[in-house]
Amino acid sequence: MYLGVNKGFFAEHGLDVTLSVLTNGTVAIPQVVSGQNQFSMASLAPVVAAVAQGLPIKVVGAANIIPTSDSQFQGFVVRSDYTDSTLASAKIIAAQSALVDPVQADSVTKFGGDYSKLTILQTPLTSIADAIKAGSADVGLLQQPFLAQAIAEPGLKLFNYIGPDQSLPGTPGAVFIGAEDYMKANPQIVSSFQAAVLESYAYAQSNQQETANFVPNTGLSTAVPPVNALGAYAATEVTADKYDELLQLYSKYGQNPNNLTSSGILYTP
Repeated sequence: MYLGVNKGFFAEHGLDVTLSVLTNGTVAIPQVVSGQNQFSMASLAPVVAAVAQGLPIKVVGAANIIPTSDSQFQGFVVRSDYTDSTLASAKIIAAQSALVDPVQADSVTKFGGDYSKLTILQTPLTSIADAIKAGSADVGLLQQPFLAQAIAEPGLKLFNYIGPDQSLPGTPGAVFIGAEDYMKANPQIVSSFQAAVLESYAYAQSNQQETANFVPNTGLSTAVPPVNALGAYAATEVTADKYDELLQLYSKYGQNPNNLTSSGILYTP
């Protein structure tokens, strides 16, 4: 997104975009509903819960996708003295939301843990590493650049990167959302935003070293990450069946009480 704005992709579509970082993911939905932000990145878990409760929001596209090959994009962080080769010993997980996160639950399970027995410690994104280091939590799932920052700290280490076998490759890792009233009143802005995002991601996917080199310019990290830590960018629109795959996982973990399908969460003009 930062590189796309810098390259002028959004301006070419008539959009003057200001990017702001949310360190607390719980405010993404309220800020969109209130009109403070026109669009916001959010995890799918709170979005599904919000739509099920009748909040007027919809998904306008994927913010990132889970890599389909081995990468350093996301992983579990533990304290340096954690010795178990699985996550079975973990009792407390630090996460942005207190809601059950089916994607995290699935990865915890695939690494030998029991998510149903984990206590969720709601923690701002930038404080997850601190919570683990302090002993308030045993484990946390982080994506780049926060993952690299965490495992570089004394007292913390990488438990494991999350690969295709421990995730749902090709599904959205996070999504962009908007308020229904705003999008209904401004369909051209929505269309322009979607097009600019896809152009930005297509450029990033085709120019990964340039994308990595640009990371320090975002202010999110001072280091240039390795290319395989960038994750994957959806250069084309993520298809509805990938959202349905995620929603089926949500149903498995009891986090899709209304049995929503992609048609219930995706924006349509």
